[in-house]
Amino acid sequence: MRCSRMIAAILALGMTLPTFASAGISAQDIAGNGDVNDDSVFNISDIVMYQRWLGGKGELKNADNGDVNGDGSYDVFDLCQMRKMLIKDAPEQKMSVSRNLCSGIAKSEVKGMAADDKFAAGQRKFAAELLKAIDDGKNENIFISPYSVMQSLAMTTNGARGETLEQMEEVLGGVPIDELNEYLYLFRKKVGSSNSSVIETANSVWVRDDPSLIIPVPEFIQTNLNYYDADYYLSPFNGDTLKNVNEWVDENTRHYIPEIIDEIDPNEVFFIINAVVLDAEWASDYMRYQVSNWEFTDIFGKKQTCEFMSCWADYIGDDDTDGFIKDYKDKNIGYAALLPHEDIDIHDYIKSLTSEKLDALLAQGENECEGALTSMPKFTLEYENDLTEELKAMGMEDAFEETANFTGLTSAPVPTWLHYVKHKTTLDVNEKGTKATAASVAGGLGGGGMPPKEVYLTRPFVYCIYDRETRIPLFIGALMTIPEGSVIETASE
Repeated sequence: MRCSRMIAAILALGMTLPTFASAGISAQDIAGNGDVNDDSVFNISDIVMYQRWLGGKGELKNADNGDVNGDGSYDVFDLCQMRKMLIKDAPEQKMSVSRNLCSGIAKSEVKGMAADDKFAAGQRKFAAELLKAIDDGKNENIFISPYSVMQSLAMTTNGARGETLEQMEEVLGGVPIDELNEYLYLFRKKVGSSNSSVIETANSVWVRDDPSLIIPVPEFIQTNLNYYDADYYLSPFNGDTLKNVNEWVDENTRHYIPEIIDEIDPNEVFFIINAVVLDAEWASDYMRYQVSNWEFTDIFGKKQTCEFMSCWADYIGDDDTDGFIKDYKDKNIGYAALLPHEDIDIHDYIKSLTSEKLDALLAQGENECEGALTSMPKFTLEYENDLTEELKAMGMEDAFEETANFTGLTSAPVPTWLHYVKHKTTLDVNEKGTKATAASVAGGLGGGGMPPKEVYLTRPFVYCIYDRETRIPLFIGALMTIPEGSVIETASE
């Protein structure tokens, strides 16, 4: 497929693995059974059903199997025993593999919530605020996937409680996590539904196989499975886990991001990972005669020669912006370039980029726009960043402190908190389209005539790939300098 691909991966001190042994245990092999849903297999779905039943919700399909400790009663002590049974190492599994606790579990029915103004505004705000926090006056290229970071952190938020939960909800757009799960479920289905582009998303959760440090919470596992299709792996967190996590990211970013972590800290107990691949063709390819060498003046004032691609496009702009929207064959997404007026510093411009400003600019593309002659650089880049300090600056402070409350993620009586949120992306903008990938991991310690407008991206600018209906950025960045591999060496150099 000739297109452009964007890939993102994010790790919220959390990670993933490709193929592992199942954690399901044959009910016939267990004294006390535990198979309360009567499907002949004991796994986490039985624990979820039993806990809901103890809370007065639902019925047990086979109540006789609920007395797992054999004391003649059906109570919380049986629930505790069931949890121990689930995470107990069988002798044949005491090896360097990971066990998928979601193996054999059916997802609960989820309806989801269609994107509305509240959700869209919150997502745009998160994208804009994260871009500002990362830029912070630094003269470096930026390319992030708010969409990828959002999913990793939303899964993590499902395990947060108290003030930690409140801060995370506010940073992630001000929507309660129960609603955010519903919104993101349908939005993920929507952006990946077109036959004209590829937008793939994968999620997973990895936890250290050590009940003295972390004990799985069934509701956390089931919620992330239901809404994010996230498998949950008990893993030894050794060299094999490191290899398997990176292999998972490599596979789910189509080999554009071969590695998301380079080591596992002895104190790290969970990884929560998202990977996104976007592969989209332009509605009209750039022909060879539309590609020529031009100069780009980078953030330091240095002239860089690279290939520029020129065409007609829809003009968008405001009091300090000249920009354009380039169409993809997939009409659900668009590419927007925002060029600050020449007398405006790029960092000041990024500071001014609010959710409302971004929405107003992108909304112009949904109406009949004035045409413009445009030219943009052809480039590829790789980006990576630890978003810890940026997320703290945005208000997510408690999650990174030892006092964080993640009792919805683990029931172990020891502190659990976020160690980092790592993000990696790749981007290829060429004549055929856009190729982008992202990986995120939260780790817990943790037409005729000349147009009146011209927009030539020959100096630093902001750009994004976004969902046209909601105007939510899937990827957003700022090009400060042409990446080394895209610069054309001239004779004078």
